[in-house]
Amino acid sequence: MFQGKDAVSRILAELHTFLTKQSIRSMLNFPVAAIESESPAVMTLRRPTSFFDYRLWVIPRVSDYAQNVFTLDIQNCAAVNIPLAQIQAFASKPLAPIKLESFVVDLSRTQLREPHVVGAMPFDLSASKAARTHCSEATTQRISTDIQKYAYSANNQTTPTLIGFTPADIESLHSNPASLNTAISQLGALIKALNGLMEFDRMSLGNLMARALAIATSDERSDQPGSVIEGM
Repeated sequence: MFQGKDAVSRILAELHTFLTKQSIRSMLNFPVAAIESESPAVMTLRRPTSFFDYRLWVIPRVSDYAQNVFTLDIQNCAAVNIPLAQIQAFASKPLAPIKLESFVVDLSRTQLREPHVVGAMPFDLSASKAARTHCSEATTQRISTDIQKYAYSANNQTTPTLIGFTPADIESLHSNPASLNTAISQLGALIKALNGLMEFDRMSLGNLMARALAIATSDERSDQPGSVIEGM
C-alpha cells in the first residue's frame, strides 16, 4: 500500500512535495525582518497583586512597601559587575577556582576496573516473521545503532576520582604508609580549599544582596532623584 515505506515517511514526503510547488510557494508570505526591541532606561514596577507578579525579577518581599510604585534603574543593574572567571566557573565547573585538577584525576573504565560495555544487541529477532517488516527492521536498526553509540560513549568516558583514592591506592592504604599519607594530605588540602571558597562565596553573596537591595529601594540610581517622572 505504501510502496515499501512507512505511513509517516510517505505523508511527510508528499507534504514536502506539495509545499515546495511554485504555485503554493507564491501564496506563502514570511516576514523579511523582525523589529528590534529597545531596552528602556528605567522600568517602573508596581505593587504586586499576587505571588506570581514579577517572578522573573529579584525583588525583596516584605510585609509592606514604602511606596506603591518605584523605579528600577536598569543602568545600575547593568553596572553590577561579576568577574568573568566566576561566571565561567559557575557555568562549567563551580569548583574551578580552587584548581580542581590538583585534587581530581580522570580515570578510564579499565583504571576503575569496570567491565567493557558490549556494543551488540543481547537478543536476536531475525527468526521472527514480524521482525522482517519495513517498520520492524527500521526499529531494530535504530536500537542497534543506539546500543553501539552508547557502548562507544561508555567505554571512552572517564570518571573524576580523588587523587589518592583510586582503586589501586585504596588497596595499598593498609600496607603502604606513603599512599596513606598522600590520601590524608589530599583530603586536608581539599577541605581547606573548600572552606576558603565557601567563605569567599558568602562575602560575595552578601555584597551582591546589599547592592541589589540598594538598587531596588532607589538608594542607588544613575540619575538625580526626581529627574525621572515616576508613575502615581
